[in-house]
Amino acid sequence: MTEIVIEAFEAPAGSLAAAWARQVPTLLARALARAKGLRPRLRLEARAMRPGEPRNGAIAWARGRVVAGAEVEIEVRVALGPAIDDEPALARVLRFPAGELLPRLEGLAAEVCAAIRREPPDAPDAPGALASTSPHAIRDYVRALDLTDEDDAPLEAPDRRRKLELLLLAVESDPAFAPARDALLEAALRAHEKGLRREARAALGLLSRLAPRDARAPYVLGELALLDARPDEETARAAFARALALDPGGPNGFAVGAAKRALERLPPAPPS
Repeated sequence: MTEIVIEAFEAPAGSLAAAWARQVPTLLARALARAKGLRPRLRLEARAMRPGEPRNGAIAWARGRVVAGAEVEIEVRVALGPAIDDEPALARVLRFPAGELLPRLEGLAAEVCAAIRREPPDAPDAPGALASTSPHAIRDYVRALDLTDEDDAPLEAPDRRRKLELLLLAVESDPAFAPARDALLEAALRAHEKGLRREARAALGLLSRLAPRDARAPYVLGELALLDARPDEETARAAFARALALDPGGPNGFAVGAAKRALERLPPAPPS
């Protein structure tokens, strides 16, 4: 296993720019992590590596700059060797509409792998994970990703609510944007675990209306209804039935199958 160090990118001043400076390298590392035999290591603290500084076994380093608005400009430099070199193995400047961020980063990850003589990353498992989207959706998605639980600094309740709000805005801007839907499901479950039950269920209810062909939100709502001190079997039945009515193909497969099994476990509905 070989390692590449990815530092926080430089960005103009401002809280939104800071989110892009952290999340663009994070998303790039996520793409590189699918390359066989390559382990990206993020180093997002402010201190940059100095010329001649060893990389503790890493074979390469990457640092860059990002300017984000309706258009995004990303500059990346990748170097090889036991320490930082002046001569990069790859120097790229990309300019593109903000909504193309994910597919452009995927292409950049393939270029980085080629520069350090590694195989390109495997394709992501989730269909639609690399689709282009609206600039508003990608803006809110990046801002939401920046609100992340850390081992030593879990999110406070206001930040969890803000994360749900941003991801709902991203899905509202583009209901077909699968990464935002995935992140919203995860954020809602985490919020529910942390006691924000009402907010989590409201977010999942809105998600089921914004993306009515996604079976996961109604399925999860059904399961959450059964976790109450007094399980709400009527609400759970209705939610599972909504999931079962959807196409079981693609990402719906697990949710539709699980909803069917959950319905079978429930006692029959009382006669009306």
